[in-house]
Amino acid sequence: DSINGGSGGDILEGGSGNDTLSGQSGADKFVFNSSSQGIDTLEDFNISEGDRIKIGAGFGATAIGQFNFNSGTGNLSFNGQNFANLKNVTDFNLSRDLILEAAGNDVATFTEPPVTNNPPVANPVVTFQEDTFSGEEGKQATITLTRTNGDVTQASTVTVNINDTGTTATAGQDYDNSGFPLEIQFAANEREKSFNIGLYSDTITPEPPETISFGLESVSNATVAQNETAVLNITDVPNPPSLSLNGTTAQIAYIVYYGRPGDPGGLDFWNQMLTDNQVTYSPRQGDPLTGNQKIIYERIVGQFGNSQEQQRLFAGLTTDREKLNAIYQFAFERDGETLGLNFWTEQLQKGNITFVNAALEIGLGAQNEDLIVLNNKIKSADLFTLSIDTAQERLAYQGGSAEKFGRDFVDNYGLTASSQSQVNSALDNLVNGNNIF
Repeated sequence: DSINGGSGGDILEGGSGNDTLSGQSGADKFVFNSSSQGIDTLEDFNISEGDRIKIGAGFGATAIGQFNFNSGTGNLSFNGQNFANLKNVTDFNLSRDLILEAAGNDVATFTEPPVTNNPPVANPVVTFQEDTFSGEEGKQATITLTRTNGDVTQASTVTVNINDTGTTATAGQDYDNSGFPLEIQFAANEREKSFNIGLYSDTITPEPPETISFGLESVSNATVAQNETAVLNITDVPNPPSLSLNGTTAQIAYIVYYGRPGDPGGLDFWNQMLTDNQVTYSPRQGDPLTGNQKIIYERIVGQFGNSQEQQRLFAGLTTDREKLNAIYQFAFERDGETLGLNFWTEQLQKGNITFVNAALEIGLGAQNEDLIVLNNKIKSADLFTLSIDTAQERLAYQGGSAEKFGRDFVDNYGLTASSQSQVNSALDNLVNGNNIF
């Protein structure tokens, strides 16, 4: 049989056999007085309209625990025996939606739930995680936003601005302002989001406090408090000491001769050789080169300066000035200044120095901003080499394409040094054959 209730609150009972019950709109009661009358199908059981199932006293039930609802099939059973199927219902709640009439009662009480209009859920509130952040010159600073309250099941978008008021640092000189205003997107159920901003090294030390003030604006599905701001304090870093060639700094040779990080085996070999022979050489400190130290120094400049890789890199350069300028580009990310190029060209022409020696001397003689840039390149290269710790990565960092990949990686750093996450991303791309620079 098929029974339709129509509009309004109805009471429907199928009786014996497998019946189809449809209450239509309104708060309907579907009545079952016997567990052996077949399996009835409830076509439109609607919890939000207040529909309920009433179990009569003749059914033989004494406790809600004797019933079970299978959200996957919609089957409602009593002591393991199906007696009803609820079409398209997955959130049936036995305690809420089942009315159990005690034995001996002729009439079950049924209270129609009040109709309420639920207010719309508010947008989530997006704020800076802290009022104040800090970052160090030459590194990446991380700023974190949080999303709380409201409906976080939906995506949200906000814009981060750099405020004129409260910012004392200079864009492009003290920090990288490219990409700002910066759009930040929270995915559904995501409550925290971070972004990085590069802080540049400089040669001014000590210097007055420098700050960057950030503001927030809502784009979609987000509430931002008026004047929501955060301040990044930039920590001044003293100028690094003069560079020295020793048992921990062989990486400088890979930078000035090749413009790339050394491979782990090669870097370990040269660092160990410098350590074993107690080489500590800084031309800016006036260190002499004598005996075994001079032999090792000449071996390094000879092998790096006359290697096949170095010859390939400089094959198209015909004059001393062109070759010297390439060293400046590798080491300092700039063309050589006229006075510097004139000095080294004259030394080469007089025979006072060879080109392979000049390359290392230019690097070791770095000062001021050149020293900062080269130090950051060496730090980035050291982190890259140290992170090559799998067979796949070691295999991938071989050959001409890998050499170019390494140069492209180092080219990204100078006023800032790479982070571990940036190195990890680069190595993933190296292994996968992606040159993303």
